Amino acid sequence: MTDKQKENLEASLEKNSDIPVDGISKKNPFIITVILLLVFLGFLFKTDVFNPELTIHATGKITSPQNRSKTGKEITIKGETKGVGSNQYVWLAFDNPEFSKCWPRTQVSGNIEFTATFVEKSLKDDLRLSMYILNEKLHNKWIEWLSNESSQGVKMPSGNKHLDHVNLILE
Repeated sequence: MTDKQKENLEASLEKNSDIPVDGISKKNPFIITVILLLVFLGFLFKTDVFNPELTIHATGKITSPQNRSKTGKEITIKGETKGVGSNQYVWLAFDNPEFSKCWPRTQVSGNIEFTATFVEKSLKDDLRLSMYILNEKLHNKWIEWLSNESSQGVKMPSGNKHLDHVNLILE
């Protein structure tokens, strides 16, 4: 394309457009910067501001056994939960924060006092039993894990999903 053809093309575009050709190159960096800033802020605040799961402030407490209690293979857990929303699920699981792994054991009802009993056959060391609140996606993954029960466990939920825990000593 010759210089004359380029000039004619630019003149034609400028004549038939609302935005001058020269204006595109001058405004473009500003517009791109504003768009990138808005996208960055959206991702930055997504987990805290726009996540409806975090607007419900669930609490949970394991009331029995007490921390550092001795236990056998049959374990009875008592506790209570409050503020559990719809599409939220409360689970008890053994976990190991050092390896960011947990081994789900049972789901318990939300917004009530509960008692759960299960027999623990696979763990041989002292245990940390935790209470978690899960969204539907994690809840379904834990159900699937329970049906296969891999010794590898599952990744511990991140964020504020950990409600309480007790350390148990196996006899």
